Amino acid sequence: MTLAFCLGSSALAYRAVVSFSVTGFDEAVPEVAMAGSIEVELNDTTKEVVAVIAITLSINGHAFEISELGFSEYRNFNIVGAQGDGMGSPTGISHSSPYDFWILWNKDSGLPKEFAFTGASEKIHSSKQFAFFSIEAVE
Repeated sequence: MTLAFCLGSSALAYRAVVSFSVTGFDEAVPEVAMAGSIEVELNDTTKEVVAVIAITLSINGHAFEISELGFSEYRNFNIVGAQGDGMGSPTGISHSSPYDFWILWNKDSGLPKEFAFTGASEKIHSSKQFAFFSIEAVE
């Protein structure tokens, strides 16, 4: 006898808050440090992002909303960022946007990789210097 059942995605996932503070951007950066948090739903087994639930982040005076966000996976990295054309580009950031960003972290180790954002010009500012980074499960 074979018994099979299907669990919904929420049964195999959990919510977590990714909090960060990043410094070490180039000298032309419009904002010296970036800090924020993103609430995500992560797959229990793979730790891959399956949903973005909330965000607290402003860039160049623009406070991001959930409807503007997307997520992706590249090799063993989770990527969360603005959901413009950039999420499908090789760099992941749209050069023509005055506010665009992405954050990458290793889903296996939970360590941060990079935070990048656009300024008022088409320049992309990126850093791998995280003053603070955490992923904490929430109920």
